[in-house]
Amino acid sequence: MDTEELQKLLDAVKAAWHYSHEDSVDRLKTWQNMHALAEARFPPALDFFVTCLADSRWGWRIDALRCIGFHYQFPVDGAIADKIRQMLLTDVGGFGEVRMTAASVLGRRSTWPDLALETALKTDPDEDVRRVAFAALLTIGGIPYK
Repeated sequence: MDTEELQKLLDAVKAAWHYSHEDSVDRLKTWQNMHALAEARFPPALDFFVTCLADSRWGWRIDALRCIGFHYQFPVDGAIADKIRQMLLTDVGGFGEVRMTAASVLGRRSTWPDLALETALKTDPDEDVRRVAFAALLTIGGIPYK
């Protein structure tokens, strides 16, 4: 895709973001557009995805985490990584899904030791979040999880 096509996709995603009552068909199309932008590593989309990390809707936070964490490179000690760590430790949305996604992203992008993952492993009230944090720590520690 060229820059013009990517910008049109981003404009469509931003329009959906402003419109809070999407049905499931619209939401699927929005996710497909977000994923296409992330796969293309379109820089203006990264800025938008970072904005979505603070959205009040947990579904948008999860989608933004996935787009950023599985497609873009960012400094492990920078603002994006710090925001993801904060989400791991404090986000209450999605019945733990936001925290699980944040832990998974850190497992792919962080380095040993990651104190936020260690804290989540020790203190998160959700067993699934603790499991993902454990797997993430194994990953960044270079230990295969059987």
